[in-house]
Amino acid sequence: MKTIVYLHGGGVTPKDYQDLIESLKKKYLVIAPNLYDLAETQKFTWKEMAGNLDNLLSEKKISLVGTSLGADLALAYAAFYPQKVKAVIACEPVGKMERSVIGWAYALQKTTTRALFYPGGFRAIMKTRSNFLKECVFNFRKIYSLAKMVQKEDYEKFLVKIKAPVYLLWSKNSGLLPLWVGKRLYQRIPDSTFNPNFSNKNHLWCFLEQKKLAREVKKIFDR
Repeated sequence: MKTIVYLHGGGVTPKDYQDLIESLKKKYLVIAPNLYDLAETQKFTWKEMAGNLDNLLSEKKISLVGTSLGADLALAYAAFYPQKVKAVIACEPVGKMERSVIGWAYALQKTTTRALFYPGGFRAIMKTRSNFLKECVFNFRKIYSLAKMVQKEDYEKFLVKIKAPVYLLWSKNSGLLPLWVGKRLYQRIPDSTFNPNFSNKNHLWCFLEQKKLAREVKKIFDR
């Protein structure tokens, strides 16, 4: 059975992606660690987080699926441990963050507000709001430190070390991450495919369209 490691985005936990995880579990062995458990100290780097992730995994090769901030960690892991990765699906990774932390938080708030008006968006976001608020309260320091790390620690220079095929999925209406971010990553990763029209929703499509993402994961990894 193939092993897939799923890495969630900032401000949420694997619990918020149960539709995706449960769908994948029908066919694969799925490992879905909590991102905040991989950020053990107040100051850390992408290499340290990738190392903490590696400590959870066996020696066999894995495939990775990451959404938003988790997609960055998936790419960082593939860069620092290229011999252990079969393939990566990265859904709108942040890359080297160009905004300030405050600017990022404001853009995310606007994106979330817009997402409320998508079909099923209000129900989905209301369903996870308590968990989101809890993470913001109890893991605020780590969430803030992760955002600061994205600003300061440029892992993109290591992307040339990735040996596995990488599939970058984007929304044409991201609202949070412009297409040029995806194009820049696509140009830096040796064996990569860039789909800039995977969704017509904003950055939160990763959360709102979990079943669609699960179908795409199966299609790509079963080739």
